[in-house]
Amino acid sequence: MHGSRILDITTQILQGPSRKKKKKKYALYLVAREAVGSRDTKALEKAFEALSKDVAIIKLYEPDEGLKVMMLKTIDLIVIDFSLFQDDATSVEFAVELKKRRKVPVIFVTKDERRLIDSYQKNLSLFEELDDYVTSPVEATDFAKRFRRIADGGGRAAKRLEARAEVQILRLSDSALLPAQLLDISLVGMGLKAEGHQIVRGEQLRVIIGLRSFDIFHPQFGDMLKLAVRVRRVSLDGVTLGCSLEHLTPLQAECLTSVLEMLNRRLRSKILQSRAEVV
Repeated sequence: MHGSRILDITTQILQGPSRKKKKKKYALYLVAREAVGSRDTKALEKAFEALSKDVAIIKLYEPDEGLKVMMLKTIDLIVIDFSLFQDDATSVEFAVELKKRRKVPVIFVTKDERRLIDSYQKNLSLFEELDDYVTSPVEATDFAKRFRRIADGGGRAAKRLEARAEVQILRLSDSALLPAQLLDISLVGMGLKAEGHQIVRGEQLRVIIGLRSFDIFHPQFGDMLKLAVRVRRVSLDGVTLGCSLEHLTPLQAECLTSVLEMLNRRLRSKILQSRAEVV
């Protein structure tokens, strides 16, 4: 039933602009016809079912049809499945052609995360906006969450406190100690920026945070807090990492809470100062 509804919308778009103006957002879903019915496409169909009724999905099987629709309709978001070309680098190159017609966010469905990121950096880094990706096998809830965030023009769902502090990361795979930047942090995770290291999703790291940056000295840890994290996400810029905290002890949680309280006080101070300047 749902597949028929998508097909009806697709047929209407290919026939030309509708006379009736609908206040809807349109998402273009590009997938190979032979991939329909696979585990991934079923997960995507389930995700589309859960999405806002204000978003209409235009499902197409040929790249040329996608280019044509971009000329006929204002598309707000594009989903490119790896099955379309069977090569993630080609998916990125095709996204360049789509963005030349309209600068619209793209969600890639990939089987080769590293190849996708490398190709994105080579071909699309100058276009970077809200682009994102999900890996195969696709989880419907994860895809729906990312789709909504981009479609709504929003940011991260779980808000963290901005940190902007220099840290060190220890790669457990080879014991290499590397410089990095702590972007944001919470009691469950953190964002890191590590340039030039090609850290991959799933990798385990130990993050060494200098507590002096937060005016803290802990009786147990002194001026260094070491936290174990796992890389859950590598952004398309290839250097921004989304990490979850692993094996957090009560003492580490206590120290981390002190760091978050300090960051929160600084944030409140900035807000009050900004309001005072306006007055």
